[in-house]
Amino acid sequence: MKFKHDSRHKGVNPIPSNSSIKHVSSSGTDDRISNLPRDILSHIISFLPIEDAVVTTVLSRTWRNILSSLTTLDFEYSCLPPMERREEKFIDLINQILDNHNVDIQKFRVVFGHNCWYTPHVNRWIQFVVTHHVQELEFVISLEGRPSDFGPKQKSLPGCLFTCESLRVLKLNTLDSVLKLPTTANMYFPRLKVLHLQWVKFSDENLARELFSSCPALEDLTIRSCNFVNFEILDISAPRLKNLTMYSCVGFNQGTLKVSTPSLFSLTYLGHLVHDFSLELSSLDNAEIGFFTSTAEGYSQRLEQLFRGLSNARALILSTSCTERLFRTGHLLQWILRSFYNLKHLQLGSFLKEYHIKGIICFLKFCPNLESLIIDINNNAMPVRLEKSNAYRNKYLLPKGRIIKCLRDWLKKVTERPFSGPDELMLLKVLLGKSSKSCKMLGIYDGFSDGVGSSDVVVRPKISETPTASSIIAISFSGL
Repeated sequence: MKFKHDSRHKGVNPIPSNSSIKHVSSSGTDDRISNLPRDILSHIISFLPIEDAVVTTVLSRTWRNILSSLTTLDFEYSCLPPMERREEKFIDLINQILDNHNVDIQKFRVVFGHNCWYTPHVNRWIQFVVTHHVQELEFVISLEGRPSDFGPKQKSLPGCLFTCESLRVLKLNTLDSVLKLPTTANMYFPRLKVLHLQWVKFSDENLARELFSSCPALEDLTIRSCNFVNFEILDISAPRLKNLTMYSCVGFNQGTLKVSTPSLFSLTYLGHLVHDFSLELSSLDNAEIGFFTSTAEGYSQRLEQLFRGLSNARALILSTSCTERLFRTGHLLQWILRSFYNLKHLQLGSFLKEYHIKGIICFLKFCPNLESLIIDINNNAMPVRLEKSNAYRNKYLLPKGRIIKCLRDWLKKVTERPFSGPDELMLLKVLLGKSSKSCKMLGIYDGFSDGVGSSDVVVRPKISETPTASSIIAISFSGL
C-alpha cells in the first residue's frame, strides 16, 4: 500500500532511497553507534519524536532500515513545531513513514488536534496497520468531515478495524463526534483485552451493546465523557471483564444501566444517578462511587438498586455527593446495608451533618466484618454545630466504660481526615465512646501539611478528656 506524501514540506526530510554516507565519525574512526545490534538501535530511536526519527535516515542505510522496521509508531499533532503545525504536513509525515514500513506493528498512535477535521487517510492507515497485525491502536480524531466535503458529514471507520484479530488494546477518542460503522460491517475482537473510549458519541443502542459484547477476552473497560444519546438501556456484558471505569457519561440518565460482568473485580462509577440500575457483579472486590449534583426524584429506590449490586464488595469508597444522598434515605439505609457482610474497608466523604453521623454509625452497625474506616471531611459546606446539641449528645455519647454493638468488637482501624474543628471533635467523641476493644489505631489529621496548626493545639487536651471504651486506642497527630 502506497501513501501519497509531498516531501517538499519544510521540516519533514524525505527518506532517501540510497545513501553513500560512510559509518565514520568526524574524527575518522568507525561509527560505533551505527554498528550496534539492530534491536538496540531500534530502542534508541523509539525514544525520539517521530519527526526527529525521520531525520536519522540521512545518516546511513542502516538508520533508514531501522526506521522502516520500528514496531511502535507514535504521531501527535501538538508535537510538531508551532510554525509547522498544519494538518496536511502531519498527514504527510504519517504517510511518509508508512510508505517505507515493512514489519508488523505493535503500537500505532495518532493524536490529531481539536481543530482538525476528519481525513480519509485515516481509513487507509487503519487498513495498513490491521494488515500488519497491530496489537495496540489509539486514535484521537474527529469523525466529522469538513463542511466542504462531499458525502455524509459523519464518517465511518473501516469495517476491518472491528474484526481485527491481532488487536489487544484499543483507545478511541472521537472528540464528541458520532461513532459509526459501515452498514455491512460485522464486529468481533477475539483478543481485545483493553478498551478505552473517551468523548465518543453513540447514537445507536445496538451498536454500543454489540461493541461491548463482541470482546470475549475484554478485561479492562474505561468509558469517559461519552454521550449515549437518548439511550433507554446502556447494556455492558463482558464475561471476563475485571475492571470497569465510567466517568462523566451522559445520555442515559433517564434510562437503565445494565452491567452483567460476573468476573468484575473493580468498579469506578462517577456520574449521574441514573433512573434504573441492573447490576450482576458476583465477583466484585472494590468499588468507588460518586454522583454529580441532581435533584431527580425517586433517588432512594435508585440507590437501593445500586448498592444491592455492590453488596459483595470488600472495599468501598463513597464520595461526599454519594453519602449526602445515601444518608438522606433514613430507615431505608439499614435495609440497604444488611447484605454488606464482606465489607472490610470503607472510605466516606462527609459534611458532618447530624444525619451523616447517623449514617456512619449505621454503616458500622450493619457491616460486621469492617476493619478500617476513613472519613474525609468536606469543610466547604456549613456543617451543623453538633457540639451545641444536647439532644445529639444524649443520643450518641455513651457513659464512661460502656460499649455498644454499633461498633463491632473486631473493628481495627478508624481514620478521620482532615481534622480542624469542633464538629470533628464531636464525631471523634462518638467514635471513641463506641470504639472496640481491638481497635488498633485512630489517626487524627489536623489538615496542615507540616503537622502544625491551631486545631492541633486546641484539640489535644480535649481528646485526653474524652471517655473511651477501649484502653488500647492509639491517637496520632500528623499533617495531611
